[in-house]
Amino acid sequence: LQFMDMTFSAHKSLTLTHAGLLALARRAEEAGNVDQARAARAAADEILSALKEAAGVAVDEVRQVASSARVGYHGKKINGVGTGRWAPAGDWVVASFLQHTNRNGDPQLHIHQAVLNRQLCADGVWRSLDGQAVYRAREAASAIAERTLMERLTRTLGLRWTPSADGQNFQVEGVSAEQITEFSTRRVEVKGHLAELVEAYERKHDRKPSPRTLYILAQQATKATKTAKTKLDKVPTANEELAEWEARTTRAEIDSLASIPGRALFQVNEAERDHAAARLADLDMDRTIQMALADCQKAKSTFSRYELTRHISRHLPASFGGLETAQVRALLHEMTEDALAPQGGRVLRYTVPDVVALPHDLTHNGQSVFRDPSYERFSTPEMLDAEQQFLRSAAQVDSTFVPAEIASDRIGYGAQRRSSAPDQE
Repeated sequence: LQFMDMTFSAHKSLTLTHAGLLALARRAEEAGNVDQARAARAAADEILSALKEAAGVAVDEVRQVASSARVGYHGKKINGVGTGRWAPAGDWVVASFLQHTNRNGDPQLHIHQAVLNRQLCADGVWRSLDGQAVYRAREAASAIAERTLMERLTRTLGLRWTPSADGQNFQVEGVSAEQITEFSTRRVEVKGHLAELVEAYERKHDRKPSPRTLYILAQQATKATKTAKTKLDKVPTANEELAEWEARTTRAEIDSLASIPGRALFQVNEAERDHAAARLADLDMDRTIQMALADCQKAKSTFSRYELTRHISRHLPASFGGLETAQVRALLHEMTEDALAPQGGRVLRYTVPDVVALPHDLTHNGQSVFRDPSYERFSTPEMLDAEQQFLRSAAQVDSTFVPAEIASDRIGYGAQRRSSAPDQE
């Protein structure tokens, strides 16, 4: 593997806001309104600049977590411990490519960030990146980058954000659901094929796929529905794309893209940003952390700090008042550390520190070089209590016996199996 692609993609609503600005500029130029066209293009450029900054933040967040390289043998482990070590490494080599559309020709702003799968270590040797660390860090990195993008565009273009329908991210107010659906053909294709894969999996295994399996199925659905990229000599010009997109809104009988900027831009003024900042200062951070921890435990029995950061971001207000990039990163990092602090008693750390003092040349940043610096797992006291209660119940030998068929029906599993089974003649 020569490169790792850390793509950062804008929400469809922001992409359509950008496309709307270009469409508005095109109309203004055709009408001879030079000032309006210049203002629209400047706003569109600001969206691209903010997207590039956020993409850089995402890579830097991952780099800080995964800036150690594997040295030695990292194969078979005993009790989770191997003989391989981790060596401190240097900066990464990254090539960024901004793209405006997806494979179906829909508007979709995204930045491909090809990271060279080599990093210079402190001993002068170039070694591969730690892929597992990169994977772990992505959840926190994407959340921090998304917030960086949102805060900058609230500050510079007055965009107002609202949680999306699935609660996983935020979208620009002023872009209609109909417009988002019309230009989300890839999502429709992937979701449709994923539903088929999930249904086939449940028929075969008589159970729902785990989060890990669902992720793998989603990757398969994405790959299976990909169309070939348009050849270079067939790629339409920017004006041709805009004309086709506007024609699609006409055929679908929905508002034009050029109408979006008037509803989306400069909806938040300085007074509202100050109010949002005051709300953030008065927010019950402890309650926010507790809700984030509850979401972590709903998904898995143990979780990482990076997963926790993602959930904390989801439970914070849509606006911080237009914070600068460094402030956004500090806020989410500090809340995560506060949630994981031992004195808070909110979590239990599953990875314990070294029990004996190690020689200086076998440590880095106060930790053994034989420990994965990106791997930490946490749980909550409530989850541990529930597991202990379950184990005690399972160990009882004088409990009432319940046949498996009845137990399945009581928890709804039996009915699920019958409904999914083929008809028997």
